[in-house]
Amino acid sequence: MPEAQAAVEDANTQGLVTLPVVNLAYFLENEAQGRRGDRTIGYTKFDRAWLDAWYLDPDHICVIPAVGETVEPTIKGGEYILVTQAEEHLKPGDGLYVIRLDGDVLVKRLQRVPGGKLAITSDNPSYKPYEIALDGATDFAILGKVVLVHGVRRV
Repeated sequence: MPEAQAAVEDANTQGLVTLPVVNLAYFLENEAQGRRGDRTIGYTKFDRAWLDAWYLDPDHICVIPAVGETVEPTIKGGEYILVTQAEEHLKPGDGLYVIRLDGDVLVKRLQRVPGGKLAITSDNPSYKPYEIALDGATDFAILGKVVLVHGVRRV
């Protein structure tokens, strides 16, 4: 049995699952290839009971270290976000999402608005909100939905 598989199975026997930690480039590469890829930069263990309580399949979850300040104070640089890529979470709705917009991968707050549009905002008021039409004319895709922010903050 490969060592990595043994670690996953050991974690599962303790009520934990092993989740991949990836960087944002993972989403661009994997979208193009139509699969989860090899941008894994590490692994972390997470409580399976919590995922089950929120009906989240660990096979569709990854962990991303946050960079930038556009969604502060909700997500601070250096914190980790759990992102689901399950099909039911890849449709435009209200919440925090990992998106592709004009070739960039971003974490943004989305909100459906009348007229077939989507409002894209940053929690940081220094960044102006904008809208895009959901008519396919804009290079846009939802790559995942943020389901948890995990970080340690100094108090």
